[in-house]
Amino acid sequence: MSSEGMSTEFAPAERDPQRIIEEQAVLVAAHTPEAVVNGLPLPVVVINDKRQIVFCNRKFEQFSAEHESLLPLGRRPGEALGCAYAELKPGGCGTTRFCRFCGAARAILRSLDGEHSVQHCRLVRRRKEQNCLDFQVYAQPLKIENEHFVLFSILDISHELRLESIRRKVLRDVRRRAEAINRMYVRVSRDMGNEVKGGIFALGYASRMLMEEIDNQSRLFDAEDGLLGVVEESVDVRDAFADAVQDLRLARRGEAETQMIGPEATRAQMSRTQISRTQTAENQTTEIQTDTSAGDPPIQLDESCAGQQVRTDRQLLVYVLRQLMENAVEAPGNSGPVELRCDPGARDLGLRVSNPAVMPEEARMQLFQRGFSTKGEGRGFGLYFARLLVRRYLNGSLELLEHDPVTVFEVRLPRG
Repeated sequence: MSSEGMSTEFAPAERDPQRIIEEQAVLVAAHTPEAVVNGLPLPVVVINDKRQIVFCNRKFEQFSAEHESLLPLGRRPGEALGCAYAELKPGGCGTTRFCRFCGAARAILRSLDGEHSVQHCRLVRRRKEQNCLDFQVYAQPLKIENEHFVLFSILDISHELRLESIRRKVLRDVRRRAEAINRMYVRVSRDMGNEVKGGIFALGYASRMLMEEIDNQSRLFDAEDGLLGVVEESVDVRDAFADAVQDLRLARRGEAETQMIGPEATRAQMSRTQISRTQTAENQTTEIQTDTSAGDPPIQLDESCAGQQVRTDRQLLVYVLRQLMENAVEAPGNSGPVELRCDPGARDLGLRVSNPAVMPEEARMQLFQRGFSTKGEGRGFGLYFARLLVRRYLNGSLELLEHDPVTVFEVRLPRG
């Protein structure tokens, strides 16, 4: 049936006859290394200026066969992939009103105009269950012997988007429940007044900590996706170090510990860490009060940080410093103090966290890799996220400076 005069609500409906398709297929195949194209892990096709497939690799053939019994040659991408809208009009794929919002159709048309295009395509399959596929589609112009084509490939991201949706929903739902627990605590504590005891107060404390942890995880996911907002201000380094120590201490004590203490003691612990100075003739340091009941080494702040300020996002900096301190405190074989120092530069400032433990070569070679840890399953994200935040959002750097005889991490940031 001739395609001339077919109506369309988006892209042109006209098609080339099968004879032209076969000639173009021979032309493209002659200029395409078959072994290379068939070795690619992604489904790849070459489309002519009528948006018809004139060449495809084995991966696309296999992918298409999962949805359609016909070979893809001469068909359009949506037809080969079983799109539910491809049969709504005689012109087929690209000619319906739904195609106006199809990422694949838009990417192909832009590429035919000479642009490289990357789009998200949500495809509803032509089956009773109407299940959907999500693709990242890539289209770029291709010219062979004065004929114009489009090199088109697809990446199935359905699984990733499903996991992303579940992740967001779980975090949102868990936070709502934590908020409900916290509201319940507020009402109970208001009724009880001064009679609030350790167990009840610990309930409110634990719910607050849970909400903060959920918020931290949400921010970290946003950071990885490039969506995190930054609020720059002048931050006193001593205060940032002290807040980071406080966050670390509260996190390590945990909910079980809070159930053993009364409300007034817990409120005092939840305030900012207090700093007391101890000076000797040999050295001037600040001893930051920490809980050493779990055998954690003490943390000392050197006087080189006095009066120093950096220009950064306070909340993100505190999170980064806490990760470095936690790494130092948990370092295998570390029994000495964790030292916090500053290294002033002309226009920037280095914030250093060191411990006397020697870092093994295995750990040094895989530092900052996502998910690597020597401490067991579910670990290995702290340093990765810390460096991501510093580099992408805080305009600075995070490096391992030394590993023998001491381990020293440095965050370098613009001066405030």
